[in-house]
Amino acid sequence: MSKKLTYQFVKEQIEKTGYTLLSEEYINATTKLDIQCSKKHKYKSSYKVFRQGGRCTICNRRPEKFSYEYIKDYIEKNGYLLLSKEYRSTHEKIKIRCPLNHDYFVSFNNFKKGRRCSICGKRKKYSYEYVKSFMEKDGSVLLSEEYKKAGGDIKVKCKNGHIYLTSFSRKLKQIGCPFCSGNARLTYQFVKATIEKQPGYKLLSKEYKNNHTKLKIKCDHNHIYLGDFNHFYQSNRRCPVCAEYGFDKNKPGSLYYIRISLPEGIFYKIGITNDFVSTRIKQIDDSAKILWTETFLFGEYAYKKEQDILKKYKKYLANNKNLNINSGYTEIFTKDVLQKDC
Repeated sequence: MSKKLTYQFVKEQIEKTGYTLLSEEYINATTKLDIQCSKKHKYKSSYKVFRQGGRCTICNRRPEKFSYEYIKDYIEKNGYLLLSKEYRSTHEKIKIRCPLNHDYFVSFNNFKKGRRCSICGKRKKYSYEYVKSFMEKDGSVLLSEEYKKAGGDIKVKCKNGHIYLTSFSRKLKQIGCPFCSGNARLTYQFVKATIEKQPGYKLLSKEYKNNHTKLKIKCDHNHIYLGDFNHFYQSNRRCPVCAEYGFDKNKPGSLYYIRISLPEGIFYKIGITNDFVSTRIKQIDDSAKILWTETFLFGEYAYKKEQDILKKYKKYLANNKNLNINSGYTEIFTKDVLQKDC
């Protein structure tokens, strides 16, 4: 039997995110509560939705509004000059002067997307000397010995010493070094070396396609799992099997039941976590759908209920480690055993 969460526990969980619980009573996880966000917006939400990552409904629907000072600073940081004396919205055209003193009109929305001087863009030919001097404005060095056209490849060295191929058209749009921005095409050798810098980890996949393609990795406890390099490198995400074993029975915990769509078909997974359920689901499969959750004051009760379900429906377990999923192979069912997928 699950233990009811206390008002004090719910209040602490909400307020550690910077939000304020305004309601003076907590009934259950699905009853609406009065909450105030960090920007003083008041709205209603259940604790279940809040725990799964739901936040201020007013902030989420309010369009972004920039101040005149913000857009002026943004434009001037890109080497342009804002001539308009007022700004109303991101879609209204404003007057701008480019580094070559051409005046033209563009919306701030399009400027942020990289659209630059329309007059410069119509030029058919730039001299080699002009391109070379333009590169030097941001500390770059033109390494190519000749320049043919704005869309042609040129070799450039950035101020941090990275050598890469680009075009002058891209430089005019303020698109700089892909290594400095983290957008460079990575090699298999680089990915392998980065993963294996983590003590005890080993890359088992023999091919690397891109940041979001799943790789087969072995952790320092010999667990083999699938994970993409983007999460490994940027989010510092490691072995999800180890993370599952790290469940603390003495802390509040949640039992969850999800549907996963895989190339092999539709599967269902039961699991437990001390984290927000939505956070845990992203570690398993970004496309998974949450069908049911139950929160416990003590994780021990979540663990016991999970084991009871696994035992009861043991004959429907997939037990297939070749499934294209990051973790939790032993809790995958081949059918909707809890009948929650309505």
